[in-house]
Amino acid sequence: MNRRIRNVLAGTMLAAVMTIAAVFPAFAARIAFSDPSVTAGDEFSVTMKITGSNGETISSADVMLSYDSTALEFVSGTGAEGGAGSVRVTGTAENAGNTELAFELRFRSLKAGTSQITISTQEVYDQDSQLVTIDREGNSTVTAASRSTDSGDATLSDLQISPGNLSPSFSPDVENYTATVGGDVERVAVSAPPANSSASVEISGNEGLQIGENTVVCTVTAQDGQTVKTYTIQVTKVEGTVDGTAVPEEAVELKTPERVITVLPVEADLEIPEGFESCTVSIDGRDVEGFVWAAEEEPQYCVFYAMNENGETGFYRYDLTEKTLQRYFTDPAGVQSNEQYASLAAEYNSLLKDYNMRFWIIIGLIALSVILLIVVIALVATRGPKDDFFERDGDRQTYPERAASQHRQSAEKEKGRRISREERYMKDLEAEEEEAAQEEEAYYSEETQSRQPEPPAAEEDRKKKSSSQNDGGDDGDFEYVDLGL
Repeated sequence: MNRRIRNVLAGTMLAAVMTIAAVFPAFAARIAFSDPSVTAGDEFSVTMKITGSNGETISSADVMLSYDSTALEFVSGTGAEGGAGSVRVTGTAENAGNTELAFELRFRSLKAGTSQITISTQEVYDQDSQLVTIDREGNSTVTAASRSTDSGDATLSDLQISPGNLSPSFSPDVENYTATVGGDVERVAVSAPPANSSASVEISGNEGLQIGENTVVCTVTAQDGQTVKTYTIQVTKVEGTVDGTAVPEEAVELKTPERVITVLPVEADLEIPEGFESCTVSIDGRDVEGFVWAAEEEPQYCVFYAMNENGETGFYRYDLTEKTLQRYFTDPAGVQSNEQYASLAAEYNSLLKDYNMRFWIIIGLIALSVILLIVVIALVATRGPKDDFFERDGDRQTYPERAASQHRQSAEKEKGRRISREERYMKDLEAEEEEAAQEEEAYYSEETQSRQPEPPAAEEDRKKKSSSQNDGGDDGDFEYVDLGL
């Protein structure tokens, strides 16, 4: 295989190797956590370590963690910030050649029981800024023991649904109940206060009721986090309406006092609550300017600027469905959580855009490598002997041009040097022989032309001329002979 083919193949292989190196990360690593055992209410530390396999380097890391905000509270950490169920941990190695990054995170246990801290997303890079593959992602299991003073009471003090009546009547020791509702009921409201105020209650299955049997579950977890009790309500939804959905005797009816609220025009310097956008709301047939939550496609409530009967101004929240009104106030913790979420969402979208661009660049490099390989194979397959002949000559000129060039070079060399007497004699002899050959060639060329047959018209003229000469001359001594020359 000649030099050019080897160069092309070498370039193609180099491009393929670079493409593969860009597609596949540098090496593998693992992320490990500690699994602390603590007492409910206490602060504790969780250690997260990112270690390169086979001694490979770890330069930087960006890891998002998730946890149960009802069981744990984030306090602080090395290169960590967050809260409300998520923590972002970032860090960079202090020295080149590090094979491990370690982070310490501080949490507070809110209740007894078992909870986990898991990885949502992660990006780890080596010292060459190459993305590292994480082949093992661990998690932290936090086991919080109950305090000696924690209650183990996991019973309910009462259990009611609306609409509908339970059968049998509620008893803290009875865990299974039944109820029947009409076909127009989509959900049932469940009232399930725990006997111990420190216990927690979770309700599921009370929405999206279907025709037939539906299971509503009330799960009560005691303060110690270990004792759990489950109450089950089998709700049967039938077509039509169901009687007997009277309000329980223990229910309390609330009536709100009538108040007069005047919606005011929005002032230019008015500070609008964060996350809301301006809109027009119809109240009692009057259009007023208000604000709705920008993230909701179908807002359920709006906020507007108004003044009460005492002349006090402020924001009020208006329920668009129930037509109820209450003062609006901003929860500082909620605002901070929303700001963190918006910041993380914007950063995630930016990273996703970069990854998509990198993906298409890699696809283009792979396609280019394949095209180059196909072109090289086609060139090799279509080569012939003539191509090999000229290829062996390398970059020199073709044969006729090379011969002429060599002749000119030889003539220039002959002209530029002195020739001997023998050489002059030989050159004169060659010139004479060449001149004799040219004369001989000219002679044979003329003879050949003279023997060619004459055209019929020319031959007839010649015969007439010859006959005329014979008639006018001596007829006894000569006669015309056509030699046919």
